[in-house]
Amino acid sequence: MAFDFTSCDNFNTAQGFAATGSGVTGGADTGLGNNIVTVTNGVQLNNVLLATNTTYKDKPLIVYIDGKITWENSNNAEIRLRRSNVSIIGLENSGEFHGVGIRISHGASNILIRNLLMHEVPQSRGAGDHINLDGQDGAVSNIWIDHNEFYNDLTVDKDFYDELVSGRSRVHNVTISYNILRDSQKTSLWGSSDTAVEEDVGRTISYHHNYWKNVVSRLPLFRFGEGHLWNNYYSSVTGSAINSRMGAKIRIDNNVFENVKNPILSVDSDMVGYWNATGNSFTGVTWGSTPVANCTTPPCYAGTSDSVTTDFTPPYSYNAMPTADVKTHVMTYAGRNKINNCLNLPEASSSSSSSESSSSSSAASGADVNTAWASFDPNTYVSILSNPDVATTNNAVIQSSTARSVNGLNFFHNATGSLRHRGGSNLEWNFNGTGFASGDPVATVGAAAEEMRAYIGVPVDAGRAVTITVVHRNSTSAGTALGSIVFVGSDENVLAKYDAKVGTATTTTFSLPAGHTQTEVKFLFSREGGGAGGMHVTSIDKAYN
Repeated sequence: MAFDFTSCDNFNTAQGFAATGSGVTGGADTGLGNNIVTVTNGVQLNNVLLATNTTYKDKPLIVYIDGKITWENSNNAEIRLRRSNVSIIGLENSGEFHGVGIRISHGASNILIRNLLMHEVPQSRGAGDHINLDGQDGAVSNIWIDHNEFYNDLTVDKDFYDELVSGRSRVHNVTISYNILRDSQKTSLWGSSDTAVEEDVGRTISYHHNYWKNVVSRLPLFRFGEGHLWNNYYSSVTGSAINSRMGAKIRIDNNVFENVKNPILSVDSDMVGYWNATGNSFTGVTWGSTPVANCTTPPCYAGTSDSVTTDFTPPYSYNAMPTADVKTHVMTYAGRNKINNCLNLPEASSSSSSSESSSSSSAASGADVNTAWASFDPNTYVSILSNPDVATTNNAVIQSSTARSVNGLNFFHNATGSLRHRGGSNLEWNFNGTGFASGDPVATVGAAAEEMRAYIGVPVDAGRAVTITVVHRNSTSAGTALGSIVFVGSDENVLAKYDAKVGTATTTTFSLPAGHTQTEVKFLFSREGGGAGGMHVTSIDKAYN
């Protein structure tokens, strides 16, 4: 029976080097549970990826990208992935990175990146690549980069952008499959120099069913190590395609080269690299010089017939389609949003959002899920803000006699100036004074709460053990604790209160046990009889235990 290259089984099964050794499952539940998170900005993404994040660190993690990740909403920092067992997956027509890349380092392994649009990352930002595998601080291994689209801009200076996907030092067992890599001067570099032999010699990279188009060079440029390229489609390459250097050994089979200059060669290093090329198709190709069989001194050009300078074959079995079928198949299935029916994606939000929502794989279907909110984008909350100009620094929440729900949170405000959004570089909520209506009562835990004039409410599932975490700071310059953060239940009783420390970022955690009857946890600021102060809220987290 012929192998079905269009099946979900094919698309969801890693082939090549990523499948060797311990293989690659990313954040999937392999028997002990996992965490599933949705983020919409880079600050959230970096937070959940932290190896020290106590909420997510102990289980495999799937992160869905819903919205556009930018350099600015990542707090002017690259995305750093330094832990193992992670999948980063874009939601349908939604998972995008613009101007910021992902650096995978510090020994991270078992990583899956799928269904993303990544584009235009300036070389000056972080590693300067869309995806950078950096093995200098520990070997990075078993990485699968699949069904994404990467591009830069050919109209700017050639050094303004760097690579689309690249790596250096100890990088092992990587597969790059079904991606579109286009409009880039420099595309995929492996090995940062000709002298890093000890670190780079063990590199193993596979490429299959990728669509390289309108690019200049490095498809890939490969120093040291071993590579395998099969069933890729190369179109409109103006500089060079596969450049094997410094003793690298590459198997190249059943690829299609159309209108490509220098499809396979070894140039620009003192030591040649090698190839075992077979079954490839060459149409409209040109060469920088005459190919010479068994060339030993660079520059060396492979020529359009099968060219073999090494007997290297990959140490795994794989499914290769006939060369004649490659172009149509790759143009149909490479890139993002091509196999959404195979990815079991949750529904993307209808608009840009600053929420970060997640769930455990063991949660009941339809149940409320873990959620975190940070970097509160005013565009998300504009419907409840009194000034439609989202650039406003202090933008009061519209007064209303009932709470209004936006982005999974409930906002109540019926008094001037008590609850507002802080814009500019802050992107936080500000209780500008007490949230209680009648003066400054001292909240008593267990008693009925005084009438409230402003609060933020977090919906919760009754009966499920849950922890609410709020990161906040006081807005007065006094040197002692002033006022409290007060938690009130849906039954309108005071559940807990904690000091709201002055001027210092404070993390306050409140938990409800299993069997509780609350459907909402509200929090607000009380001056507790003091004459000044307010509270700034920078993040909110809800985690079911």
